[in-house]
Amino acid sequence: MNQREKALVGLVGIAGLLYAGTEGLTRYRDALDESDDQQLAAESSLQETKSLLRRAQRDQRELRKWRQRSLPTNPDIARSLYQDWLREATSDSGFTEASVLDKTNARSFADRPDEMKELSFEIAGKATLEQVTKFLHQFYSAGHMQRISKATFKPQEGKKELTVSLSVDALILPEVLREDQLAENATAELAHTLTEYRERLESRDLFAIYRPKQKAGDASTAKSDEPREDEAAKDARFTQITYGNGWTMAVRQQKSGDVTYYQVGDELEIGRISGRVIDLNDERVIYKTDEGQFELELGDTFSEARPLDVASGESAGRQRRRMR
Repeated sequence: MNQREKALVGLVGIAGLLYAGTEGLTRYRDALDESDDQQLAAESSLQETKSLLRRAQRDQRELRKWRQRSLPTNPDIARSLYQDWLREATSDSGFTEASVLDKTNARSFADRPDEMKELSFEIAGKATLEQVTKFLHQFYSAGHMQRISKATFKPQEGKKELTVSLSVDALILPEVLREDQLAENATAELAHTLTEYRERLESRDLFAIYRPKQKAGDASTAKSDEPREDEAAKDARFTQITYGNGWTMAVRQQKSGDVTYYQVGDELEIGRISGRVIDLNDERVIYKTDEGQFELELGDTFSEARPLDVASGESAGRQRRRMR
């Protein structure tokens, strides 16, 4: 083998070593990238699991509160006690010619002994607007698992009294320990006092023809000033929080799947929400807008944000939970 052939063999060997080294380096980098992707996927999955766990824990707390407000589990006793409570409420409010009829479909209870049960009643009578207001205030302050599903008020010519018809539903939840008594101290905090509600209602003509407000400068177009739901805020969910050079929150658009990341100090523009992130930790974010400060817990959508009491640093929801 002459000198030229030896040089060629050497070059081929060097090329082979370079190729093998390049392939090895490529495989190493690919392995690192794959490892990083797997780590990011694992962290994302962990955050999603934590978010689901927090929502499940919050739902459990809400369920426990609902059970405290539920009617007793014995359907016959619950119907009797609740009907008596409705009669007492209409009497205390000053209704005349009042009746409370049980419209419950009790036959369905036998088919679902361990499920939620719904009781239905119809209230009829005559009452002034002040007496109706007193009844509604007492009804919604009571805190029972109840609702008014239908209400009809008809004025009587030449009289202050209204002809009143109310359809009322109440719930019996499973796993409630009470069998033969209504919830004790079942109360709900309302936004205003009875006097404030009475003054607001009595200052209005409830039976006047409704005329929606018109846009300024356009008398031909009438539009209601009722605020529309912010669909963008409802679609944007706080799904993830990670730490690295400060806390970073992830906001996912549920319909499109797009994800945006924010840190403290970042501007926030989501639907009608325009503000700035002022605090972040592993459980919640606080952002500030022209309307004040708001708190959002991990797993919530921005439509579920709660106003923050700046003086105490707590949202209204947290304050109520602490007080209870």
